[in-house]
Amino acid sequence: MWAKKAKATHNIELIWDRDVELFLMGGYNIRFGVRSIKNEVERRVIKQLASAHDLGIIRNGSIVRLTVHWPTSELGSAYIKLLTKVNKNEEFVEIDEEMF
Repeated sequence: MWAKKAKATHNIELIWDRDVELFLMGGYNIRFGVRSIKNEVERRVIKQLASAHDLGIIRNGSIVRLTVHWPTSELGSAYIKLLTKVNKNEEFVEIDEEMF
């Protein structure tokens, strides 16, 4: 749903791996059903994408790859990381969370 909306509205291609799906499913709450997954996606992905787009970090025509950054120690926590490129032939560049 969100990938189609990003493509139709901003010509942004979203790609992700299975780890992202598993990470987002970790926020599932049986009491809230599908709504809990939708809220998790909005909280962990859509807000980052919207902020990056508003700041011009992600532009129309960009390709955005979502990955999970797994902590290297018990003190850290996992989070979804955005990488972007404009042309298919370029390398992905990590979007630093401190940019927004």
